Amino acid sequence: MVLATRFEELRAWQQARQRTERLYRLSKTSPIRRDLGMVDQLRRAAVSTMNNVAEGFDSSSPIEFRGFLHCAARSASEIQSALYACLDQQYVTEAEFRELYDSAECVRRMCRALHKRLAPRPRRSPPTDLIRDPSVTWARCASPPRAPHAPTPSRADALTRSRTHAPTRPRAHAPTR
Repeated sequence: MVLATRFEELRAWQQARQRTERLYRLSKTSPIRRDLGMVDQLRRAAVSTMNNVAEGFDSSSPIEFRGFLHCAARSASEIQSALYACLDQQYVTEAEFRELYDSAECVRRMCRALHKRLAPRPRRSPPTDLIRDPSVTWARCASPPRAPHAPTPSRADALTRSRTHAPTRPRAHAPTR
């Protein structure tokens, strides 16, 4: 598996960028340009998708990255919902709607897949025979007590010990004032 070193290498970000560019072009030429609220909503959601993927990529942990991917997927869903309003108001044709909707769906799925890929791996479950028969579990868990043993001294321990000072003798009485 090849790891990305920059957010620009992520396919989810690349697709989100293409969709953003397409939405900006559409909002400049179609009848939607007169509905400033809808234009603003679509543009913000499109840019939010891109930015969340990029910001999450630069986050400090996979858990934080997953949170940003979740937000990016939700922004893609927001675009899909707004596109229905655009279709109902006849701001976009059926073909434009389908193209943009499918593009948003593709980005949403990529974000979800990456989100899932970054999830912590579940631990393997114990063998089922141990679960079914508790006596076997207790028998395997019970082990004879081990005698405490001193660790074998290493060369570093020997060197450290030779450099330490001998314990000082306790004073009989501290001087009084």
